[in-house]
Amino acid sequence: MTITDAGAPTRPQALGAMANALRHITWRGHLRSCNYACDYCPFAKKAPSADEHGQDAAALLRFCRFLEETPFEHPISVLLAPYGEALMHKRYPEALARLSRNPAVRQASCQTNMSLAPEVFLQQLRAEGADLSRLALWATFHPAFATPEEFAEKTRMLAQHLRMAVGAVGDPAALPALHRLKALLPAGASFWINAMDGLNRAYTAGEKDALTALDARFPLELRPHAPDLLNCSAGRSSLFVLADGSAYPCNRSKLKLGNIYAACAQPEAHACAKKSAGDQQLDATAIATPHSAAPSAKSGAVFSPPAQDAGTNRPMPKANRCKIAQNTADYTPAAGAAIGGPVPAPNICGAAQDAAACEQEADAPAFEPAPDAGPCQGRCDCFMAYAARKDLPALLGLAPAPQLRLAAQRVKALFLDLDGTLTGPDGNIRPSVAALLPAVAGRFGLYTATALPLPYARRKFGPAWQYLAGGVFAYGADARDFTLGRNTLRPLPEPQPDSRFSYTHDGRIYKQVLRQRPSPTPPNCRIIEENGVISLCAETADKLDGVLQICKWHGWRPEEVIVMGDALPDLPMLEYFPLSVAPRSAAFAALRGARFHMEAEELFEVILQDPAGEY
Repeated sequence: MTITDAGAPTRPQALGAMANALRHITWRGHLRSCNYACDYCPFAKKAPSADEHGQDAAALLRFCRFLEETPFEHPISVLLAPYGEALMHKRYPEALARLSRNPAVRQASCQTNMSLAPEVFLQQLRAEGADLSRLALWATFHPAFATPEEFAEKTRMLAQHLRMAVGAVGDPAALPALHRLKALLPAGASFWINAMDGLNRAYTAGEKDALTALDARFPLELRPHAPDLLNCSAGRSSLFVLADGSAYPCNRSKLKLGNIYAACAQPEAHACAKKSAGDQQLDATAIATPHSAAPSAKSGAVFSPPAQDAGTNRPMPKANRCKIAQNTADYTPAAGAAIGGPVPAPNICGAAQDAAACEQEADAPAFEPAPDAGPCQGRCDCFMAYAARKDLPALLGLAPAPQLRLAAQRVKALFLDLDGTLTGPDGNIRPSVAALLPAVAGRFGLYTATALPLPYARRKFGPAWQYLAGGVFAYGADARDFTLGRNTLRPLPEPQPDSRFSYTHDGRIYKQVLRQRPSPTPPNCRIIEENGVISLCAETADKLDGVLQICKWHGWRPEEVIVMGDALPDLPMLEYFPLSVAPRSAAFAALRGARFHMEAEELFEVILQDPAGEY
């Protein structure tokens, strides 16, 4: 069945503020049939009706149109995850081609058993004008229906044109075939193993070792992952969407966030429901969408952070936030962002309202839950669920979209905050960090992104300074690349006469530490309060903008850069870059904004060990 443009309007505004943070959608339509007859799978046991095909085709079209009409802030990845084999139906290759032509879609993939004929499939894509560089396949090997040689040959043919994630169920009886298949796969194709649900016994130690040798991330399949609001990006930067538009945090959650096609909506709490049939236990203090609007590379960071307790950089107790947020904050963002102002309410619920009701809801402040709000009930018990986790360092090798299971692109550079990220309680670089910096600098461009002016940062790095290729200093007022001999300085347009310290370069003041907070803020300036220190910088000075400047000099794409920070001033860069990391002790806003949670030592070990060849 061919996809044609028809049907009801998609009303893309239903996503509301969530479109600013969304980076991935997994979509599942009405399809419930397969050309394989696996004994553990129900989808080959019924023949699809013409009505089912028609409904599935209409739903697939509507979803494609929705993505074309929605103004996403970031490029998104899309996984088509049907119950059954999709690529045997012409509408799915057509949909993949259409997704690949959509500028908002960075990568589109579809689950398949690879029963397709590669030449025919590629012809279908080309006939639809597909951009093959944006396409991938999640290909599952079934030893009962294909030999390793047949499957690998199809993979080789397709891998010349699009990206491949190949894997299988971890059946101990199939180990010889799985080892043979992996040995035959082309370079660049990732290989994964799913735990076998129907094994009805625990894996032996030898079986675990054998399967881990095939897939270094296989132990994640065996570990119970208790749902945890703070350590999950599902329902915030990723969604699981059904044919009718119903949206859930992930495929295992029973909590309906709303409908992506709804004209208007009011917010619901985000939590994982109990991830098994039965009761939904919700944490009503958690909000379904991130608090901030993602920063723009053109206009600088524009966001409204949660009310913070000055000096601690931690969220205030909920009872105090409404009062204090009106006049106190740790951080003044770039122009247009109001500290303590109303936060856009998530607009992703199925209940339609009139425009006035929407505006009234959008004016209502929405505050973040405290970090100790408590875990959700249930657990993330399959890859499609735990792929959204932030606390699994091994998933970094599948970033920026772990849900697609594709090997990560080559990382070119790291930008690391200094204080609190690389330092210990004594304020000095931790010895365990310093020991790894030479190896990291030997493989990647190593930069800092710090609040400190360059002379103070050099002093704090000590002997490790020699490994830096450059940095973003003084909250972004001074961006330098030592390897290129380039720098950008954003001087203060109106320095204050009564300051504690003034920092200059070539006779121009670019940062001041003030004795007290001025009121009003000087024109074209911004004030940053962090750890009791009041700093004044140019309005255009921002860590994110400084990092973007260095990336522009080198031609690095966002997915080729890892950023790490632990405080509110790091939030714009943590939200902008898909490979963002916050230490577990970071401020709550940084934990919410970052894609991964790990210490610097863990980050270095992951990218240096390179277990699957991603880096």
